[in-house]
Amino acid sequence: MTWTRASSIDAAARGMGGCLAPEGLLERARQAGRIVLPEPNRWLDVPLYWHHAAVCSSTFQHITDAIRATAAQHLRQRA
Repeated sequence: MTWTRASSIDAAARGMGGCLAPEGLLERARQAGRIVLPEPNRWLDVPLYWHHAAVCSSTFQHITDAIRATAAQHLRQRA
């Protein structure tokens, strides 16, 4: 078996330990009652990076814009 974040969530749901994972991966298991968040109002921020070649390209700029717009919609914003 290949160990992935999804499999670590599954292992936690089976009572085999705990894990840290992105909210998007946890949500389905949390809603199904398979896992419990010990401190649901607390989270750990980690930096996200988007790296691309240092080539001026409208394609890379469109991708960068899409990533930033999606992150602004879906990631928690600091107060």
